Amino acid sequence: MTHPLERIHNDLKDYGLLPTFKDVFLRSVNRVMFMKVLRCLKVEAVQPELLDPPKGYRGVVLGYPELRKYFDASEYELPRSFVEQACEKGDRCYGLFRGDTLGAYQWYSTRTTDTGWHALAVGFADQYVYMYKAFTHPDHRGRRLYPVGVTTMLVDYLECGYKGIVAVTETNNFAALNSCHRMGFTDCGRLFAAILLNHYFLHADAESQACGFRLTRTDRPLNII
Repeated sequence: MTHPLERIHNDLKDYGLLPTFKDVFLRSVNRVMFMKVLRCLKVEAVQPELLDPPKGYRGVVLGYPELRKYFDASEYELPRSFVEQACEKGDRCYGLFRGDTLGAYQWYSTRTTDTGWHALAVGFADQYVYMYKAFTHPDHRGRRLYPVGVTTMLVDYLECGYKGIVAVTETNNFAALNSCHRMGFTDCGRLFAAILLNHYFLHADAESQACGFRLTRTDRPLNII
């Protein structure tokens, strides 16, 4: 794990003063309470140069039978409970393989999706598909598997009549934001979540609401302020 001072030094070098200050601020706040600022993103246009997988790789939509083999492989972050819940609600997993080895995957959903944070879920407009849990195995990083997977699925969903793919990422996850922007995602607002003394404060700004983004609690009715 990167030492905090080393992380600050690297962020200053790579992203500048203001983003680094925001990151330090959010991390400091989260030491005493839960708070997330999420950047909303959408992509509606295909970049053809991102459609071809690297030499030796192939892409495929993985069903439950194929995913079962990864339940006990902790390096892939696909526990049984998660896969069963995702498949039960109809989510799709697109994977990229080199030979028989899974190198990367992403999940796609047309329904409100759990964030994994304190019973919070993300909703979005019906004309979009939500991409989440993007993963690339360390042995396969640097080969553009993530953008190839997303772009391939974007073509598929556009042909099915959807307007595009949407996603959210933490506003201080600079590497993820840069990666999304490189594959054509554009910003479309922010979501805010804070929990203090068991009180939830949830908010979607006007720009994010235009794409139907909203935060909900899975343990009780909608609560956005």
